[in-house]
Amino acid sequence: VLLDNVVITSTLKVTAGKTVTLDLNGKTIDGRENLNIAIMSYGNFTLKDSVGTGYVKAGKTVASGMNSGNTINICSGTFTLEGGNIYSLNNAILVDEDVTTVILNGGTITAEKATPSSAALCVQPYNNGRTEITVNGGTFEGYFGILISKNTKLTINGGNITGVYGTGLQGNGSYDSTEINISGGTIPGAE
Repeated sequence: VLLDNVVITSTLKVTAGKTVTLDLNGKTIDGRENLNIAIMSYGNFTLKDSVGTGYVKAGKTVASGMNSGNTINICSGTFTLEGGNIYSLNNAILVDEDVTTVILNGGTITAEKATPSSAALCVQPYNNGRTEITVNGGTFEGYFGILISKNTKLTINGGNITGVYGTGLQGNGSYDSTEINISGGTIPGAE
């Protein structure tokens, strides 16, 4: 349980064999200068917020004027979001490795809307293992709401997914072996 607001000075890592549950308790973790929370080597991480006003945020604006930094970075493992607010100047949640499971049951996930190609949830696995994402609820907002590619199965049962300048949901279909199943939720501008 987070007892006070925290500015982190290095990436918080959930590694192999570790199972971590963090209750934001209405507090904020501020990962300035690109620092984030990373789930690595099949670690298991659950984020929740018993108060409802807590944040995890990251990112910075670099010399070129572009924004960079991802708040939650999943490099294989399991991430479950039960509540809280995730904010990034770039991608709020980035999945960049394979054999990953993401379960989103609630919360607000926001990528800076003015950052081109930013997404509340961006899935870009490097390898060929299967990534599985289940969205049961929550609010997603960014340049893209959800952007997926390569060997990803996305199941949407609920939630509000909005892409302010791009689309709410974008996947590459059979070209990239993506599969999208939608049984609920609100997704304006899905393509």
